[in-house]
This record gives sequence, C-alpha cells and structure tokens, in this order.
Amino acid sequence: MKKVLTLVFNIFIWVLFGISIILFIFGVVSPIAVHLLFNPGKPILDFNLEVTKEIGAVGDWLGGSATPFLTAASFLILLAAYLAQKQELSLTRKEFSAQHDTFKHQKYDNTFFNLLNLHQQNIERLYFSESVQVRTGIYEEDKYQLNEYSANKAINFFYKYIKDQFKYEEGYRENLIVFDFFKHKGIYLNSILVNIDFMFEFIETHDDEDSKKMYYNLLIAQISDQLLVIYLLWVPTISEKESTNKILLLKKLKMITIILTRKLGHDSPKIYTLLARTYENESPTT
Repeated sequence: MKKVLTLVFNIFIWVLFGISIILFIFGVVSPIAVHLLFNPGKPILDFNLEVTKEIGAVGDWLGGSATPFLTAASFLILLAAYLAQKQELSLTRKEFSAQHDTFKHQKYDNTFFNLLNLHQQNIERLYFSESVQVRTGIYEEDKYQLNEYSANKAINFFYKYIKDQFKYEEGYRENLIVFDFFKHKGIYLNSILVNIDFMFEFIETHDDEDSKKMYYNLLIAQISDQLLVIYLLWVPTISEKESTNKILLLKKLKMITIILTRKLGHDSPKIYTLLARTYENESPTT
C-alpha cells in the first residue's frame, strides 16, 4: 500500500512540473506568436511602430492573460518542489532512523557479548584455596595440605559446601547458612555474581520483548546449574530494596520453571525448597 501511495505521489509531482512547464512556455511564447501574427515575414525584433500601436491593446490583453499562467506556473513549480523536498526529507529521516536503530542494535549486541566474554573471563580467573587438616595417625602430628580450586571446579566446590551445610540445619537456620556463606567464602564469587546480575538488568533495558527472551535464553545457557543456584541464593542476601526488584524480575522470567526444567537443587531438597519459596509464591509439587 505504501509503495502504491509513493508511486501516486511521484506521478502527481511530475504532473505538476509538466503543467508548470506548459504554462511557462505558453506565457513566454504568446507575445512572440502575436507579433508574428500581426507582422508576418518580419524579424521578431523588427517592430512596425504603427502596427505595434494597433496591437497595443492586444498586447495588454495578452500580458494580462499570460501573467496568471506564468504566476500559476511559478506557484505549481514551487508547490511541486516543496512536496518533492518534503518527501525527500521524510525518506532521509526514515533512512536515518533505520540506520540509528541498526547502530543501536549493533551496539547492544556488542555490549551483551562483551559482558558474556567478561563472564567467562571471571570464571577462568576464579581461584580458591584452603588448608585442610590431614590426620596421619594417633601418635603422629597432624599435617595440613593445601587444596586449590579454580574456574568451574571452584564453583562446584562452593555449591557442594552450601549443600553440605544444608544437611545439618533446619528451618530459619537455612537463611543464616546462605548469609554466612556469602559473607565469608562467597566473596570469591562476588565479581561473577555482580556481572550476571548486571546482565539481567541490561537485558531488561531492551525495548523488544522477543529480543529480551532471546538474550535471556543466551545468558542462562551460559551459566552452569551450580552457579545459577548460587546466584539465585545470592540475590535475596543483598539490600532489601534491590533484592525485591531483582526477585520480581526473576519471577517474571519464570525462574521457577527453569529450576524445575534444569532440576536445580534437586540433589538437595532443602536448597530446592528454599529456591521455590523465594521465586514462587507456593512451592511446586515435585
């Protein structure tokens, strides 16, 4: 439909130009035609004064009648030029808007994938070590060995640590376990968790819902099950105002469905129950 309207508009402009040219030619040629009519066989510039006086009235009439044609021609030319320029400006604005949107999306993509690269770099740089007491015998002095964990092995260690702590605590103590973990050992994961959190917030700024869904799926696919559980446990531990907004966002993303689909925390019913209680009003039936 737009193409048809554009074609009609272009034809209308060309018609205006055509009429303008015809009127202009008529206005210019008409005095010459009258001269040739009353002075046959003489050059255009060779006027017979007597004849010219006789045709003075005719000239006045032609001048009076040709002027409106010339005026109309000038008006139509200006109108056609204005409409053509207006259309050109409209097309330029649309093209600029399209280029702006393309640049905006490219910039968004670059930022998102840079954040994903940063996420992978943070995981690769992750390092944790602890000194563990090793009993060698009843009468021998205890020895210590240094256990080192890096990258995903460190994440798995932290997840197992939380899971082991949950085995021995009940009720309200579970929240204390989580807070205590992030106060001490969780500091090693801080840059990773903050970056994940920022990516969720960054995706939410996109103005297209389908694109948001695509970016969320890409992000969640890059996060291991263990790290996603740790992140979901971490969110409620930050300031109440911030955590409330983040939990609402994660509920909007149906995080409980992801928990069920990926069976997050299923190896620890207590962790699973805590996640379900946080990200859904009622714990789902397992």
